[in-house]
Amino acid sequence: MAQAAPKPTGNGAIFFRPDGTSASHWDITRILYYGPDGFLNWDRLPVIAPYP
Repeated sequence: MAQAAPKPTGNGAIFFRPDGTSASHWDITRILYYGPDGFLNWDRLPVIAPYP
């Protein structure tokens, strides 16, 4: 007997980070668009992990 597909929880996300983008790229983008004390959506993520 086939099982029903699980109900989506809405907790997942996929984020595509371009290769070659370093912390300095995010820093200059933040400063350019929001000033030195601004925040990008990237900065508001509750959890991040290194990208190999």
